[in-house]
Amino acid sequence: MSFSTHPNRRRSIVRELATMVWELICEFKYIVIGVLILLVVGFAVYWPTHTATVTICDKQATAKNGDNQYRLDTPTATYEISDSDLHLRYDSADLYRKIHTPGVYKIEYYGLRLSFFSEFKNILSATPVPNAKPTGCK
Repeated sequence: MSFSTHPNRRRSIVRELATMVWELICEFKYIVIGVLILLVVGFAVYWPTHTATVTICDKQATAKNGDNQYRLDTPTATYEISDSDLHLRYDSADLYRKIHTPGVYKIEYYGLRLSFFSEFKNILSATPVPNAKPTGCK
């Protein structure tokens, strides 16, 4: 007997297909919700900026995977200067060149220090503090 002559079999196949599609939609729904949660958390951590006055003791430029990395050491933390698509800043090399060590700077930065991912707070801007003496550098 052919497939077209059994309406009950066709209904059964259609139900199975509908069930499979619904299961895929349900799985996809959780993936979309997970991605949205990650995006919200990411923006909550990386969008707001903070300011601090820091003594920059040393700076290093290194190449990693073909990209330059600019790091600044202070007595209490290490910061990074890198381009930021999120904050529309693409002049990291210029900012790095303008910073002289040792020196006291008022910085604007964002992000967290996540050592597991080699992630550093990223400096968006640095303004020298006039007449300030660097302290805490070795």
